[in-house]
Amino acid sequence: MLPTDQIPPFFLRGLNEEDPEGTRTENRERVEKFMELQRAWDAAGLSERVSEVNLIDILDIRAQLAGDDSHIEIRLGSEDQDKRLKAGLEVLDGQKQSARGSLISYIDLSQGNKRAIVGMSSGAHASEANQISNPTGNSSSQMTSDRQTVVDPSRANAAASRKADAKTAKDRTTRASAAENRPDQTKNPDRQR
Repeated sequence: MLPTDQIPPFFLRGLNEEDPEGTRTENRERVEKFMELQRAWDAAGLSERVSEVNLIDILDIRAQLAGDDSHIEIRLGSEDQDKRLKAGLEVLDGQKQSARGSLISYIDLSQGNKRAIVGMSSGAHASEANQISNPTGNSSSQMTSDRQTVVDPSRANAAASRKADAKTAKDRTTRASAAENRPDQTKNPDRQR
């Protein structure tokens, strides 16, 4: 690297290092695509929002975002990546203000600009996302209500079932200990019924 060379604003992921002779052509295609994306995204002012571009599969290009959105991936597919990245960032910016904005983990535009699929984090990731997005801290009831918006109804039913099973087991234990404390009538032959 020369002192006059610029460091790209985002990194390239996906070079194949296993077989240098057999993958040289594939890697050349990946670097050419990277350079094309860098020029297009620089021209559109989008490069600063991208941390890395994943070119492992040249037909399924993905961009990992930078900064506060570093946990979000935008799936761009095999064509029109500059338009799709711009559309994905617009969807993200619109969704970030909603109650579930901090739970977004990916935006899939690989099928084209007609439809953006917004993927959400689940479970523990949801509470981590809330803590990251709000470092001043939410009350535990606030985090719980946010998590409940993403919990699948079947998971909620399973939790209720586990709670009922635990109550039944506790009742059984209580009855068993009460039975042990009662005098056993079969052991005392002097008592008559």
